[in-house]
Amino acid sequence: MIAGLHHAGVHVSNLEGSTRFYQHVFGFWVAERLCLGNEQLLFLQGPGACIELIAEGRGERQTGAIDHVAFEVDDLDKWLSRPRQHGVCLLDDAPVTVPELKARILFCLGPDGERIELFERRAPVYGVQRLSPLR
Repeated sequence: MIAGLHHAGVHVSNLEGSTRFYQHVFGFWVAERLCLGNEQLLFLQGPGACIELIAEGRGERQTGAIDHVAFEVDDLDKWLSRPRQHGVCLLDDAPVTVPELKARILFCLGPDGERIELFERRAPVYGVQRLSPLR
């Protein structure tokens, strides 16, 4: 049985620079650091999330692509100040409402061009009935 997602791994070109980015912008802290062969691995922990930064010494490894990493936040409007304060490239001008997910989202870029989604789950609106699609 799957208990949950343990972590997402992201290949980075500068381990220290990416570590600072995730610490300063998203409030992560270093949980573990290790080397496996030519790879330096650094696990960053945040409230309810873990991300693994992978730096491969020879820069040869490029494997399957991950489209993005999503961090759930409690207040997207409040969280937007952090990426802006750090000069992070925002891909959306403002949060995007996604009614099907009952959420608002916003994408930004990490230091290696990785797409990072900030995901705010919206409370359901009571008293509003959702209609089924016509068949």
